[in-house]
Parts: sequence; C-alpha cells; structure tokens
Amino acid sequence: MRVSYNWLKEYVDFDLSPQQLAETLTQVGVAVEHVERLESGAQGVVVAKIEALHPHPHSERLWVADLSAGSRRARVVTGADNIKPGDLVPWAAPGAVLPGNWTIQTSEFRGVQSEGMLLAETELLFGQSHLEGEGILILPEDATPGDPVDKFLHLDDYILELDLTPNYAAHCQSMIGVAREVAAITGGQVRWPGRTAPPGSENGAARGLTRAGSSAGSSTGSSMTADPTALGPAAAPGPGTRPGLSGEPGLGTALSPAAAPAERTPDQLPVSGWVQVEVWDEDLCPRYTGRVITDVRVGPSPAWLRRRLQAAGIRPINNVVDVTNYVMLELGQPQHAFDYDLVRQKKVIVRRARPGEKIRTLDGVERTLEGDDLVIADPERAIGIAGVMGGEETEITASTRNIFLESAYFSPRAIRRTSRRLGLRSEASGRFEKGFDPNLAAWAADRAVELMEMIGAGRGVPGIIDHYPEPARPRPVTLRLEKMNGLLGTNLSAQETAQLLRRLHFTVSSAEDGSLLVEIPTFRPDVEGEVDLAEEVARLYGYNRIQTTLPFGPTTSGGKDREHQLVDLAREELVRLGLDEVLTYSFINPATYDRLRLPADSPARRALTIQNPLSEDQRVMRTLLAGSLLEVLVYNASRKNTNLAIFEIGTVYLPAELPPKDLPEEEWRLGMAAMGYRRRKGWQEPPALADFYFLKAILERLFLRLGVEARFAPGRHPTLHPGRTAEVFLRGEEWSAVGWLGEVHPDVQKAYDLPSRAYLAELNFTRLVKEANLKRTFRPLPRFPAVARDLALVVPAGIPAGDIAAVIREEGGELLEDCRLFDLYQGDPVPKGYRSLAFSLNYRSTERTLTDAEVDERQARILARLAERFGARLR
Repeated sequence: MRVSYNWLKEYVDFDLSPQQLAETLTQVGVAVEHVERLESGAQGVVVAKIEALHPHPHSERLWVADLSAGSRRARVVTGADNIKPGDLVPWAAPGAVLPGNWTIQTSEFRGVQSEGMLLAETELLFGQSHLEGEGILILPEDATPGDPVDKFLHLDDYILELDLTPNYAAHCQSMIGVAREVAAITGGQVRWPGRTAPPGSENGAARGLTRAGSSAGSSTGSSMTADPTALGPAAAPGPGTRPGLSGEPGLGTALSPAAAPAERTPDQLPVSGWVQVEVWDEDLCPRYTGRVITDVRVGPSPAWLRRRLQAAGIRPINNVVDVTNYVMLELGQPQHAFDYDLVRQKKVIVRRARPGEKIRTLDGVERTLEGDDLVIADPERAIGIAGVMGGEETEITASTRNIFLESAYFSPRAIRRTSRRLGLRSEASGRFEKGFDPNLAAWAADRAVELMEMIGAGRGVPGIIDHYPEPARPRPVTLRLEKMNGLLGTNLSAQETAQLLRRLHFTVSSAEDGSLLVEIPTFRPDVEGEVDLAEEVARLYGYNRIQTTLPFGPTTSGGKDREHQLVDLAREELVRLGLDEVLTYSFINPATYDRLRLPADSPARRALTIQNPLSEDQRVMRTLLAGSLLEVLVYNASRKNTNLAIFEIGTVYLPAELPPKDLPEEEWRLGMAAMGYRRRKGWQEPPALADFYFLKAILERLFLRLGVEARFAPGRHPTLHPGRTAEVFLRGEEWSAVGWLGEVHPDVQKAYDLPSRAYLAELNFTRLVKEANLKRTFRPLPRFPAVARDLALVVPAGIPAGDIAAVIREEGGELLEDCRLFDLYQGDPVPKGYRSLAFSLNYRSTERTLTDAEVDERQARILARLAERFGARLR
C-alpha cells in the first residue's frame, strides 16, 4: 500500500521525518519497503502571474498573455479561455522539460512569438496533451510568482510503500489504519475525517454511537430515514487544516457555498421509496448497506482528489468512481456505485450465483460463475461480482443521473475463492480477502455521500438501507501476565501492559489472578487470543528492548526414521546411475487423466478435489506421478532440451476407502522418465537412445541396492505402448504387483506433444520400503571350484524367462550359485509358437568339490520341474 506522508498528517500529528516514520513503522511490524519523493517530473516550470490578456491580432481563438514570474517577464500565446488577469498559472519557460522528456522552446503562432507555454494539469503532471475542455491550471492565491510550481501543487510529498503481511494487513490497509499505528507509536490522537465520528471510534465517541435515525439491526430492505442534516453543520477549520486546491477538504474545512448540498424538497422520498434490498445468503454477506444519490453530474474529479488517488497508485476515472476509491483508501471500506436507472425493478438482491451464470465485468470480459460465487443482482440478472468487480451493464457513464451506492461486508473466504478462481484481483477484493471492520460500512457510505455533495457530484437521498442481522461486537480475551512475560522474556507489570494495549486502541480492565481482560475491537480481526495480544505488546514495547536469551530445556538427538533413510538411499543410488531428480506439484489438472488415456472407471481418477484451487491446472490432488513427469519432459523439450533421464520420489493422495477416515492415504511413489539419448556419440562409441531396457536395468540395480527380490513380466497399461510394457512384481510373503514400466503410448506422446519416444516407470515405493533388507552378510571367498553348465530349453513363446529362471533357482537349491539368461532364439528348427532360451548355470559348494553326479542330479531335477510346470524340453 502507498501512503502519502502529507495526507497521513491530516489524521494524526507527529514530528517524524518520512525516513524516521518509515523506520519506526518497520520496527513495530508495519514494514516500509522504501520511501519515494513525490514530484511532478517537470523541470523549469514556475508560477507566473497574468498581468494582462489581449486578443491575438491574427486569430479569433488565441490570446496573448503578459506574464511576470518574479523578476522575469514574458509573453505567451494560449488558446485557453478560462484565465483572466491576476490569475496565477504554471508557466513552462523556454528550456523547461515536461514529463516524457518534452522540451519547451520559443515558438511563433501567426506572427506572434510565444516564450514557452501555459500548462493544463495533464500536461504538467503527465506530459500528455491536455484533455478536451480542460483549461489552464489555476494555482492557489498563496502561490508566489517565480517559485517552482511543485510546492503549490501539494506535490512536495513523500510516499511510503508498505509491505503489508497478512497478519497486519487487515487494519493497516487504509489511511486511518496507518494513522492508528502512528498514534500508538507517538501517543497522538486519531482525527476522523468528515463531519461526524463513526460508531465506536477511539477519539472520544461513545461506544455504540449511531447516526441519527439509524439502527444497527435493521431488517432486510429497511431504510434509515435519517434527517438530511444529521451529518451536522460544517465545522470551522481545526488542527491539521490546510488550504486546498480547487476546494480540497482539509479536516474540518467548511464547504464553500458553491459546493454545499442542494436544498431537498419536502416531498423527496426516503431511500426506502427508491430501492429495495434483499440478502438471500447472509453467511456470505453479513452486512449490506446502500444509499441513493440523485442529480448526479459525472465529470472529472477536483485536482486534489485526482492527485491523492494517483499518489496511491490508482488511476482517476470520474468524480463518482474516484470518491468510492478515495473512501476505500481513507477508511479501508471498498464501495461500488451502480447506475440506479439501469437496475431493473429497482430491487437489489445479494445471492449466490446460479451454476453457469454469466456476467460481463467492467474490464469487458464475460465470466462464467459457479454456485459458490456471490453476486449482486436485480430480479433479472447479475449486475456485479460481490467484492471483486462490478458488471458492465450498470457501469457509471457520462449519462448516469442517479446512483445506488453499495457499502458492504462480504465473507473474506468467499471473495478469496472467487477472486482466485476467476484470476481477477482488484483493490477491493484484496481488502475483502484480508478482512476489515464490518461496523464501518454504513459510516463509510455516509462519508462517500458527503464527499460527492462536497464536490458537486450529486445529492444524497435521506436515509440508508442497512441489513445487519448480527452486528459484530468486541471480543473479550483474558491475558495472563505470567504467560505473556514467559513468551516475551519480559517482566512487564499489569499497568505497563494495559497502557501499551490502550495505545493500540484495545479496551483493558483488570481481572483476578494477575490477568487483564482485553476487548478486541472489531477492526482487528487478526487478533484472536492471548498469544496475539502478547505480540501486540511486544511490537509496541520494542523488540530491541527485549533482552536476548538462549533457549533452554531438555534436548533429544534427532534423526530420520527408516522410511526417510531409504528414500535418501534410493535418491543417491538413482543419481549415481545417471538420473536427475525433479520435484513437481502435488496438485494437477483433472484433464491429465484424459491425456494419459485412463478409462472412466480407473481407480486413479478418484482424485481429491481442492476447494480453493489457485488455478484450473491445480484443481485435484494427484493419484499418480506419470502426468507430472511427462509435464517435465514437455517443459524441457520446448526449450530444446530433449535428452532427459529423470526421477521423482513423492507422495500421491488416495481417497480413504473407509467412511470414518476423512483424511486421504498418502503413498510414496517412485516415478522415472527418459527421452532422447542416454549416451551421446563419442570418438570411440556410438550414441545410445534411452529405451525400455535402460529403465529396466536401473530398476534392477535399485532393487539390488535395497535388498529386494523382484521380477518383470509382460503387462498392459493404458498409458503405455501395448507389447512394450512390463509389470513389476515384488516378493514378500507372496509375489505381488508393485508397479509398471514401458514405452509411452503414441496417443499419449501426441497429447503431450513430445518430440520423440519416451519411457515411463512408476512403482509403489511404500512397498519397497516395507520389503527392503539392508542387512549384508559377509561370506568368505570360495575355496572350491565351480561347475558350469548350460541349459538350452524349448518353451512356449508366452512364458516369461523370469518365471523359468525362478524355477531353476528354486530347484537348484543351495548348490546353484548363479543363473543367467544368455540367449533367446526363434525360428527353424524351433517349432512355431515356441522359442529357445539358454541359461548359464554355476554350481558350487562351500564345503567340498562337487562331483559330476551331484550336478547331473540337480540338472535332472530342474528339467523335470520345468517340464511339469511349463512343458519345457531340452533343445
């Protein structure tokens, strides 16, 4: 938030320089990012007095002005018709530079030389051509000819850029909020703007104060038929008042006759006769107030108003919209103005949107709403997204003559959800999301009407509609001094603590047992308990005054459990084998399951939906890693990095099967992906593409490192190429599937726009952890020779070699030291439908030299078992 130093001084007195103020605010937790000197950006522009004004001798539309600027005299040609002799105006002498690096020179207009030019406001502040109908800027009477013009434009100011964190944003997102902080630091008093103080304000107003004719709990559609004069008479200029530019209101500045509210006719209807308001969803809209302004004259805002908005980083639009933005900056209460005549049936309804309902917002974009979105509507259609942005159909335009002004409090959670889903952030939504004081809504509406009447933008209809069924009230919290001092490391007394809290506008009374009873005001929704109160005491007391102490207490040595030790071990092994680790989001787009070709009844589609997703791409919790890994391949391939071998060990989130479990089951998964070359061409070796066997070999090495027994078998998976897919089985109490690997299906490759073939593997790492055996047993080097035998078998083609090898190891027993497949053959003379598999077997005993008879007996046992199980025979 951008805070004007001079504007802030109108609400509280202090003697700190801008730099000192920034440092002091930062010390109490309101971080100031930087301090910016506010200037017009023009160089060489000074105040000049018009001594005389003559018609141009050769033009009916031009004038020749004789100027004096201190000791300097000049003659300037101008086309403005709003100036007269004696006026003080900004003069850009030859050589002056305007914003945008626009250098002024002496020019000739129809035979008359012009020494520089007189400036309109847009030319002076922005270096742009003046607006149609805009005249020369008339400076205040106290401006001194010859002096730089900036000091008389109230641009001699500083802007403090606040970095508002969520815990302090709620009460510091307005000028009054920052003024409260400054008053707490300096011991000053907050001065509220306008003619009356709001209910429960801290500058002397009684708690529960209401405006004349108002009621805190009025029913839906009811109106407050307040006396038009209830705002009170204009006060005489008081402390902090300074002269304004073109009617700028200092605090307590009396209205000029030209800006005073127009007289109301006796038969003028109260607000209840103008509009009806119905709130259908009070859980999303705890308070809704509205006022009607008539005789509206839409046009540019006064210069002081435009400059304050610009200093705060908001673009001026017109006097009506600018006033609502001004009140938002001043008080923290967002407001919205609807064109009253475009609201159908003169009824405003606050309701949830109908699923699929559409609205075109002020930015010209048509948006589709959902059932959890809150809208402002008339009986026929939505006219605004509550707390986010108004609708285009009821926009304030030059033809607007009557206004319905909304000042409401909406559920922060609802506004945050809608704003994020639509990707639509505004100054208003940011304030609604963080929360503010709901008791401010009606008073802020009155303040906006007061300002509109002051600048001649319109005339307020008597009374206010205020739907507020359950008014917010201060919350009592007991603060134990012993607990607070223990948290802070201080020794503050009850009197010192109460004094600090009262400076922060908390109501404090004594309680028993060394405690204080503290009432939390409604403008501090961030303070909930005594820990928050302790923080408030600490930041005002001064963090630098709290002595540094070392922590004490029993300590225990930390360490990782078995699961995380195995995760680290697997990561190290995979990196050693040449893979790069990636970390991806746990949230994915539901469309991922379609791109992976998962069938409609696939268990993987049973994903948990996020209630408030940041975007559509992060709507559900992932149930597998494959989609995330393919996204990494796509991201790299689009940046010309097409040779990849990656892995991720992360969690997936599976919905609980049993009704009593409301939390999802988190399962560790290991995912791997490869694409392109696994080895580039060298001077002594050819290049090698990543393939199925590349990932299979890595898995085999990982299984060996983790001490698990696994095998591979042909399988099918909708994401993978048929015929190039394998299932992975793990041996525990019995063999069971633990994952899959294979080549990515061509349709999936096309859906992800991958430039070449890719390969995936995904395993249940939780199962691997459960079956892992890191115990290593030492065995001495063999003392006796081994006996090598080859076994060539003819078996049906559909039998996996791994199943045959498992039977060979089982029947070979303790004498079989090693079994390896070294040959596969299909073709003549092997019958069709069969294939030849050749295994190399090593037999060895640790106690003696084996005889041929012993080896022959084991070979015969193996052949008999293979013939019985698979119909295998010797080739």
